[in-house]
Amino acid sequence: MSIDSSQQTTAHCFEFPTQRPNNSELAKKIELTYDRMGYRSLAMVYCETEGSDIVLKGETPTFYLKQVAQVIAAKVAGVGSISNQIHVRG
Repeated sequence: MSIDSSQQTTAHCFEFPTQRPNNSELAKKIELTYDRMGYRSLAMVYCETEGSDIVLKGETPTFYLKQVAQVIAAKVAGVGSISNQIHVRG
């Protein structure tokens, strides 16, 4: 019995990066602030930037930590707008 490869389906699963992609000095500053403040639960949060505009991505275990990540990022010098796209894993 042969299997037609065109009929096979592959389940795609979104995986968060194992390391934060640092695409700017501002993103590095925000992520370093998370680390220095001791929020181990924010280790899977990372930033993407375009100028001073920040997009927070990744995941946290609670909605509270999602908000903490946003508040911390907002207090970093040089941050303009923030889009919080962090996923809360249930």
